[in-house]
Amino acid sequence: MNMTEQPTVVGTYSDVMAAHVARARLEAEGIRTFLLDENLLTVNPLLAGAMGGVKLVVAAADADIARELLARPSAVCDEPACPACGSHRIQMHHAGRRSAFLTILLLGAPIGRARATARC
Repeated sequence: MNMTEQPTVVGTYSDVMAAHVARARLEAEGIRTFLLDENLLTVNPLLAGAMGGVKLVVAAADADIARELLARPSAVCDEPACPACGSHRIQMHHAGRRSAFLTILLLGAPIGRARATARC
């Protein structure tokens, strides 16, 4: 980013790591970025509300493209998805855990097995 280009804030983040992820997404697309208030909020994250969070800044010419890229869902998602519908809004349910615990209490050894299943 040249000194003559007007900097524009395209995103604010209360978490420094989320700001770095967004910055990496834009830089992977060739948009030069920098973060404001990153070091202050790394040292004292409780100031995020008072400072307005970490600000992701790009050149004014790249602002519209950057906002569009940030609005798209990330291609990489490490959250588990529902096998039936593909939704990432799921809760993990541990089936069989209660019966395994009760058999340990009654028989001294677990019978059956506990398994995790996803529920939408």
